[in-house]
Amino acid sequence: MFRMNRAKRSRRPALTRRDDSDQSLVDALIAAGSLPEGVKVQSSSLENGTLTLDMNAAFGEAIRASGTAGETLKIYELVNTFAQARGATAVLITVDGKVLESGHEVYDYAIEPNN
Repeated sequence: MFRMNRAKRSRRPALTRRDDSDQSLVDALIAAGSLPEGVKVQSSSLENGTLTLDMNAAFGEAIRASGTAGETLKIYELVNTFAQARGATAVLITVDGKVLESGHEVYDYAIEPNN
């Protein structure tokens, strides 16, 4: 977005504040219909290219309720979004500080983005 600088009659970028917090990324996925309401990021840390995301129980419940194909989509939407936004080469997802288990998979490893 650009605004006119009336004093100089030139175009300059409008200063807008962008929220790129972990929760704002999740909220964007919620708004897009990729994740259900109530999903929260509890903590995150980036070390040696691997981003660890600790999600709340609502995320684990959403994964378990999704079926195999839905599970894969939700996992990769989260992984791809955060890997790109944080410059991570892989994302390890935990739920309430524990390994994410879906009934189909035990996610005790970091997942590389597929975008």
